[in-house]
Amino acid sequence: MFVSPKRYDLINSVETIKLAHAFFSGRELVNMYKQKNPGKKVVSVTLPYSEIIVAMDAIPLNLLRYEEFTYKNTHALLRNMTNLTKTFGWTAMDNLMKVAYFTRAGADIVDIIVENLIGALTERNAYVTKQAEQHGFPVDSCFGSRMLYGINLTVGKIADACFDVVYRCPFFYKYYDSLTPFMKNNYILDVPVDNGDTAEKTLESDLMEFISMMEKLTGNRFSEERLAEALNITNELKALYKEILFVIAKNNVIPYNPLTFSNVQAVMMYSFIDFNSNLKAYKTNLKNLYAEMLKKVESGNGFDASKTPKVLYTPMFTGLEEENVKILSRLGARVILADWEIFGYLEPVNTSNNVLRNFVRHMLKMGQFLGPNSETLASTMIRVAKDLNADGVLFQSSFACKNIAPVLKIFKEKARLSGIPVVETSFNNMGENIEQNKTRLEAFMEMIKE
Repeated sequence: MFVSPKRYDLINSVETIKLAHAFFSGRELVNMYKQKNPGKKVVSVTLPYSEIIVAMDAIPLNLLRYEEFTYKNTHALLRNMTNLTKTFGWTAMDNLMKVAYFTRAGADIVDIIVENLIGALTERNAYVTKQAEQHGFPVDSCFGSRMLYGINLTVGKIADACFDVVYRCPFFYKYYDSLTPFMKNNYILDVPVDNGDTAEKTLESDLMEFISMMEKLTGNRFSEERLAEALNITNELKALYKEILFVIAKNNVIPYNPLTFSNVQAVMMYSFIDFNSNLKAYKTNLKNLYAEMLKKVESGNGFDASKTPKVLYTPMFTGLEEENVKILSRLGARVILADWEIFGYLEPVNTSNNVLRNFVRHMLKMGQFLGPNSETLASTMIRVAKDLNADGVLFQSSFACKNIAPVLKIFKEKARLSGIPVVETSFNNMGENIEQNKTRLEAFMEMIKE
């Protein structure tokens, strides 16, 4: 008999807390790495291609992690957690979480660690998009490009270089061009449309140009052996990520209550972009996190979700609408976030023979999802929904998106033929249309539960 946890169940969840702490302590950790090795360079990244940065012995950084998360004093909490674990180790944090269930102060800590961290992420996203608009970035551009530009305005100075990979997004080009006046070593890799030999050679040539820039910047020589080493690690991580999605998340028993589990998935997804700036530490953390999840379920500390409908929420890597997750959780659903699987990023990369060319082929393969072929992306979304045994799909549109948004019509028709209910929500800025979304989601859940 599995015990349904309280609202926040982080007892015996040290690795879960470690993952969140490392993600939200990006500023502190990067500064610590720089202090230990002042010559090490920081490279901002926007998509999960950080292996090439690691291979050049530089620090990959999702710039959002360098923001200071002041929402409800989250930054102070994170510093206290750092001081506690430095002095007493992570076991002390686990013990503190256990005490939290018996004290009011402890309960507040639990509240902040789980929900308020995601709230802090949402608050920063909203802040940087406003910064972009106030500094003249087009207000009619998509949310993702405004967010990225705003982040570069606020904390971009920490980066010694930018590595941006673009799949035919007109607003991404605008974002890139806007950075040029003040962002040093600004590099964009434009992925060709097709997957032929010419496309491979063109992209490999462009990637070598980036590598040449990195060699001059870092003073390090590129080697395929180091790239293969990084890719071997991320291949392991991708396999673990798939296990969490397709074994743990779809199971009738899950490690935490649904809202907490959705928040943990959100941290997993965003941290996968730069591996929390430390690939080897991230590997250890994620392996232990997977083991921790299994142990919680097998020891009887899991949440009985057998009567909790599964809702696939996608696409949302450009911006998680936190209120949607909360609304669905209150309505009795569990939300699964599987964008990296849907867009192909969890597929392993061959590390034998020409490793750089294999990495290029991996990049090109993503084009079938993020490029103009809406048919392929729609079919993949259906496949993932079925593999997850999802009871429905929440399709999140973003205003002005010219790349992913057009897939909706095709996807809805495929979903209808497959018997999968779909609901659509959209936003221009986070936190908008909440009441309208709530009405739609309530009707959606009533349909699912019939």
